[in-house]
Amino acid sequence: METTNILGCAFVNSLDSHLPHQGDADRLVPSPPVFWQDFAASLLQTLFMEQAMHTDTILVMQTRFSRDETELSWRLLFVQDHESLVSLARELNAT
Repeated sequence: METTNILGCAFVNSLDSHLPHQGDADRLVPSPPVFWQDFAASLLQTLFMEQAMHTDTILVMQTRFSRDETELSWRLLFVQDHESLVSLARELNAT
């Protein structure tokens, strides 16, 4: 959970630094991480179905981990909810 929190905050902060801002009220603020454990297909289906109810486009980012040039068998996916995608698209179209 702590690794997810650190990486999630770094991702959101990086994304936020590239968006135009009118003030502090429209800045991106990460929520605390949530840990889900299930079969991978079940998790992805749940996350993607929420987005599929609104659009046929999804945004997924994957992070890989390595140590001493050896890739570890860890994967971290960032999957935004529909409201976040709409907000992000609105901000990006404003630039």
